[in-house]
Parts: sequence; structure tokens; C-alpha cells
Amino acid sequence: CRRVSIGLELAGCPPMLILDEPTTGLDAVSADRVMRCLNYLCRKSEMTIIASIHQPKSSIFDLFDNVHVLMKGGHVVFSGRKNAVLPYFNSIGFPIPKLENPADFMIDVISGLVNCKQNQAFVAEDLVGMWLEEKDKYSEGSLKRADDDEQQPGLRSTPASTSPFRIFFVLYKKDVLGWVRSLPLKTVDILTTAIFAVILAFNQGAGVKAFDDVLYMSMLTNLYMGMLSVVWAITLTLHRLGSAEREAGASISTALIFTAADVSHFADHLIRPTVYSILYYFIALPRMSFWEFYVVVTGVALSCSGLGELIAVILPQNLATVGGIIISFAFGGLLNGFSPPIPDLPSEWIVFPSYARWGIEALSLAEYRQYNDWKTQTGMNNMSYKFSNWKWALAFLFGSAFVFRLISFPFFRKRALN
Repeated sequence: CRRVSIGLELAGCPPMLILDEPTTGLDAVSADRVMRCLNYLCRKSEMTIIASIHQPKSSIFDLFDNVHVLMKGGHVVFSGRKNAVLPYFNSIGFPIPKLENPADFMIDVISGLVNCKQNQAFVAEDLVGMWLEEKDKYSEGSLKRADDDEQQPGLRSTPASTSPFRIFFVLYKKDVLGWVRSLPLKTVDILTTAIFAVILAFNQGAGVKAFDDVLYMSMLTNLYMGMLSVVWAITLTLHRLGSAEREAGASISTALIFTAADVSHFADHLIRPTVYSILYYFIALPRMSFWEFYVVVTGVALSCSGLGELIAVILPQNLATVGGIIISFAFGGLLNGFSPPIPDLPSEWIVFPSYARWGIEALSLAEYRQYNDWKTQTGMNNMSYKFSNWKWALAFLFGSAFVFRLISFPFFRKRALN
């Protein structure tokens, strides 16, 4: 548990890490491995690590660059370079015996268990005054790394901050690993999509379809893809918010957390429409091209996943999934511009924000373009459909996918920081 907690904090590559007794509860071997790993990260990435530690063995003590020794009451009795601490105690009358663990020896000194060779009336409380008198001798260059002896004295220069690209890459790898670990659940999603696509394709049948059948097919495809994408986006976003709170608390940019999560979730929002499009298209054999069908279904999936992210960060967690189902069904089943048709509405702006209004029209227009008869033209006039609207429908679907995510970021950030 201790190592897992440290690992979670290291996942975002913070420029500084503060650890409270990181070796507590670990055996000697595990404690040594943890501290050596932290020492390696400190030197490799220029990360600053501050750790409180109680009675470390000598090999662990040697890993530290600087030491801050406290006694009962929080009083400072030494603060400086690790290789200066023993000479300091020796100078005030506490030479360390041979083969003694430096950490154990210092604890004995500040506990009053070691006699001072320069003052027979010594008590542990005198250590505070001794340090105040001597600390100026150990302040210059005291906060250097132990292997920086060749450098100029003085404070070590501030380490370069971790690159945002590197932090993004680490966060992205973490999210991808989480995606891989949830493969059983993803499999259920893919199988559900495949079954629905096959059932709907056989229900529609191949060949030329009536005007209303094309609309009905488009409506079902949009409704299913839209609702499922919204629900999955809500699930993924709520799950990501759990760890985002911890990462944001470690001063990791919420913009990087949000972007890494979105990029890693992109696979989910592409696999679903890909599986659906392949199975449905090659069974039902609509007249439109496969790529026309695929690009519309993918646009619906991306738009609705963006809508799901927005719902997840706006509504309370216990209401997000139910609210997402209601909203996506309202857009797909009611405000779809098909039933009732747009001309029967008081204003076409009522259905403008609905993904289904544009998704149904885009799929239907791609299919109707392959028909050249008066029934199709009459039906399109009754629905206020125009072939020139196809590109605008796609523009809305893919544009809204970006806009929904852009709007959701401030709410995501607020939830993560709270």
C-alpha cells in the first residue's frame, strides 16, 4: 500500500514530492529499494524529494543529499549537507563510534543518551543553542547535493521544471494502462454494439428502401450510437475524475490531465462506430458508400461522447448517468427533426442543438443521393432536406464534439481541484 501510494504521486512527474515516513511498514529490503528508486528519480529527473524518516539504516541515510535533524518539540539541531552532519556533531563533542549507524547515533544524541565530551553538564535541550551558535558555519553551500563538491558554493540552482510534454506522456501512458485493464468491460461494449448492428441490419434488409425506411434506419442508428456514447463518456469521465483530484492536488496541470484522458478515450469513441459501421453496412448494403456511412456514424459518436463529458462534470455524480440517458434520448428520440418533421415545428432552432437532427439528415441525404425519383424529391421537400446540408451536418457533428469538450474543461478543472 505504501509503495502504491508513492507510485500514484509519481505518476504525474511532479517537480517536488514530499513524503511522510515512506519506509514505515516496509521490511529492510523493501525500504532500501524504495529509497534507492527515489534517489534515482531525484538525480535522473531533477525532482526535489523531501522525506521525513525515522531511524533509517546507514545505507539509506547515505542516499540523502541534505539532512534536517529535529528533536522533541520540533526544534532544529542541524540542517545542512549530509556529509557535514557528523563533522558538526563531532565539533560539539559527540564523535561517532566506529561502525555506528549515523542515524541511530544522532537519535541517541538528541535523546540525551550520549554524554558530551566538551560539557559534562550537557542536557539534550542544549543542542538547540549549540546549533544556533554554529549554524552559520554550515549554511554556505549546505543545500547542495552530496556529489556537487566540484561546483561553486551556494544554493544549488533551481531544477528545471518537468516538461509539459513529458508529464502529458506519463499521464497518457497511465490512462492507456487503465484502458487495457478494463478490456473485459470494453468487450461487453463491443459485443453489444455488434449484436445491435446485426439485428438492425437484418431488420432493414438489403436493396432499395422506401423514403420513410431510410429515415427510420437513420433514426435508430443515431439513437443507439448517441445514447451509448453518452453513457460510456459519462462512465469514463467520472472514473477519471477520481484520480484527477489526487493529481491536481499534486500541482499537475488540469489541462494536461484532461487532454491526456480525452486522447486515451478516443479509442473508445472510434471502436464503437467502426464495429457498428462494418457490420451494419455490409449486411444491409445501403446505396451510399461505406465511407459516407462511417464518417456520419463516427461524427455522431464523437459529438455524443463530448456531450457525455459535459453532463458528467455538470450534474452531480449520482445523477449523471440517469441524466445522460434522459438527455440523449430526448435529443435522439424526440428532438430529431424526423418525428415530428422540421416544417411542423414552431422554429427549426428547437432541434438545432440535437445531434440526431444532423445525424439523421446526414445519413438520409447520403442515401437519397443515390436515388433519382420523384418520391425521394417530394419526401425531401416535405422534410426540408437539401443535399447542400450534408456538409453542414458533418460540420455540426464534428464541431460540437470539440465545443462540448471545450465547455466541459472548466467544470472538469473545478471538480478536480475541489
